[in-house]
Amino acid sequence: NTIVDRFLSLARPSRLALTEEPLAVVLEELLALLSSQATAQRIQVVTDLALGEAKVCMDRQQLTHAFMNVFLNAIQAMPEGGTLRVTAKRVKWSTRQMVDSSRPIDQSTTRPIDTGDFIEIAVADTGPGIPPEHLDRIFEPYFTTKEGGTGLGLALAHKVIQDHHGSIRVETGAGSGATFVVTLPIVERTG
Repeated sequence: NTIVDRFLSLARPSRLALTEEPLAVVLEELLALLSSQATAQRIQVVTDLALGEAKVCMDRQQLTHAFMNVFLNAIQAMPEGGTLRVTAKRVKWSTRQMVDSSRPIDQSTTRPIDTGDFIEIAVADTGPGIPPEHLDRIFEPYFTTKEGGTGLGLALAHKVIQDHHGSIRVETGAGSGATFVVTLPIVERTG
């Protein structure tokens, strides 16, 4: 993907090729693909994907690309090594939740997320964390603090996750790493 292609994918409406698939399989395959890069950077990958066969209605290619960007962001935040922890669990919301997927929970303007069963995926690194002055910009296109970075990875992840009726937010503290939390609706079984 060129920078122009990535920018255009942010600007145009998404055409999703949706299928119902277990999210755990997608996450496991992606983590296996990234394992050699993590090992080369002395990063221990710890997972707890307690999802069973929980399925998400997804465009597999786009959602894989979104999670790839989130995982790579975490890996790149730990150039001296560390721990990448990926956890996933089922959550049930019995009332409409109000979240803003573009800002940390404590700084958010809100939008409703429907009730029902969801998967919550947390991607935590042990890097330096995100400075408070950057928090409200991390999902903006072209915002980057990385030398040679394009600033498109998290912006694309944000868009794709929203296109899948989900949300993404970040939790961080100075010097204590960052955790990106993605929430996606589980496919409801009928009949």
